[in-house]
Amino acid sequence: MTGRPPDQIRVRRSPKKGRYDAAVIEAILDRSLVGHVAFVERGEPVCIPMLYARIAGKLYIHGSRASRAMRILARGEQACLTVTLLQGLVLCTLGVRAQRELRIRDRVRSFPADR
Repeated sequence: MTGRPPDQIRVRRSPKKGRYDAAVIEAILDRSLVGHVAFVERGEPVCIPMLYARIAGKLYIHGSRASRAMRILARGEQACLTVTLLQGLVLCTLGVRAQRELRIRDRVRSFPADR
């Protein structure tokens, strides 16, 4: 991504820490396995942890076609995938933590089961 990122994914609190280039995003996706998929159902926010994989530049999330989440996503509803890559934990009274987080917003497309 070149230039200014869309407001939905732009880091606001510490903007110098934000990274938007494909190499960084792909590295985070490749090092983790679980992402949280968020969407809206009947006006209420829903967030579900799901396994995912990145294959040939495409992101696949794992789920049953019969599940509520997959049915809603198959309709092309807007969704957000958040992937957190923990780099370590520091336990202290200040609650300091080291992590990287990635959010992706897009419409989801389903593919035939025979692929």
